Amino acid sequence: MNTQEELFQNWFRRLQVIYFALLAGQFIAAATLRLVISPLSEPAGSPNIFIGLMAMLMIAGHVVFRKKIAGLVSLGTLSDRMNDYFVAFLLRAALSEAAVLIGLVAYHFICGDRVLYVATMVGLLNFLALLPQRAQVANQVGL
Repeated sequence: MNTQEELFQNWFRRLQVIYFALLAGQFIAAATLRLVISPLSEPAGSPNIFIGLMAMLMIAGHVVFRKKIAGLVSLGTLSDRMNDYFVAFLLRAALSEAAVLIGLVAYHFICGDRVLYVATMVGLLNFLALLPQRAQVANQVGL
């Protein structure tokens, strides 16, 4: 039978694998778009709507995550807490990834404004900041 530490270690590895898979997808999309498609030579409009949408998605991800893990330590078994944390993390990561992908697509196909490209890179940095840290996650799930 697995101890709680072994259970957590295996679960945490899966969390990290999913995180790095999502991150790799964003880098592949960015590199592909950058190398294959040149952005519009003239901006076709204001990037403000896309920057606002990206910001809303990133903020929504953080809010959803915080609400879902609030009081998590006092809930059920360790396995239940880890599952709830996993769902909260996936929602947060998906919303943050969506912000980056929207920025990339809008920059290359719709707007072409450098400000949007910078905002997209800020979104990518935001996603990098989501890297699960073992001690922090262990504390949040109550291990």
